[in-house]
Amino acid sequence: MKSQTLRIASVLCLLAVMLAAQAKPAPKNAAPDYSGRYSFLQEGEDLQLDITDGKVDGYISRLGDSETDRDTVLNHYLAKASLTGDKLTFTSKPVHAVWYEFSGTIGRGPAKNRAEDGYYQIVGTLIEHRQKNGKEESARQRQVVFKLFADESEQAK
Repeated sequence: MKSQTLRIASVLCLLAVMLAAQAKPAPKNAAPDYSGRYSFLQEGEDLQLDITDGKVDGYISRLGDSETDRDTVLNHYLAKASLTGDKLTFTSKPVHAVWYEFSGTIGRGPAKNRAEDGYYQIVGTLIEHRQKNGKEESARQRQVVFKLFADESEQAK
């Protein structure tokens, strides 16, 4: 009886080892997918981020506020952008002599899931640059919080 119990135990151990060898390794802690559409400075404006394999791309859509472009949607594509850990920086290309620089962090916000606004948020310093006649006229710096808009496909689930 002892010999039979020992054989069964050996077979079970062998099966356990074989199953463990076939099991896929647990995925490493993958970086959060911060890609998406975030609020910007005012209603109707947004910051679109696309983060793929550590590369950051995107644009800012804002409403023009000068005499010639008032209430026209203007897209400022990102000229430079990087994400290292939770540190996010970007500089937009100028459109109608206006461009933006940002430095701050990106991380979890107060929302419980992506179906709610604010699941991720971007917090930091935004500098709005304005030129006139080819010379910088002003640089307005402010502290900002941009919130991820709710993912409508998540709301349907």
